[in-house]
Amino acid sequence: NPTPIRWRRSAQPSNLLPNPGFEADVNGDEVFDHCDGWKPTLADWHDTTGSWHWDSQVAHTGKHSLSIRQVTTHRTWESDPVPVSNQTSYRASAWIRTESLGEGTASLYVACYDENGKWTGTVAHSARITGTSDWRQVEATVPAGRLPERTSVIRVNFSLKQAPAGVAWFD
Repeated sequence: NPTPIRWRRSAQPSNLLPNPGFEADVNGDEVFDHCDGWKPTLADWHDTTGSWHWDSQVAHTGKHSLSIRQVTTHRTWESDPVPVSNQTSYRASAWIRTESLGEGTASLYVACYDENGKWTGTVAHSARITGTSDWRQVEATVPAGRLPERTSVIRVNFSLKQAPAGVAWFD
């Protein structure tokens, strides 16, 4: 069964993300009401619109996807942290499907953090998808030597911005 999200060192292809296909009980708690290895986040703490879902109705591969619905500003799904080295290149890819985004955008991006969890920058963005679109593969690449100073981990983020009537699925 192919893994729909690939996060790998360019020299040695291997998936570094926990639960990249959103199917596994990574922590072994046998609780299936949320997606292990991923957490919903708000980019605008004042925005009360929108919702996140671990979706079992729509998926590109397997039985689950992550979705974000009806956002007036910005919401994301964020991966658990992945330890990184500045001497290594990384590539993240995913499938995105959208419905009724209008001018809103759905995308993938890579955010960097130091050992204390402080944000050090965003280093890679995928193409931004608008409107209504069937599944499209997107990717974001972090070249070797391009991580901000003090970066020790990165997180992959699935983003939906300014789509008050829309929904985006990520797989």
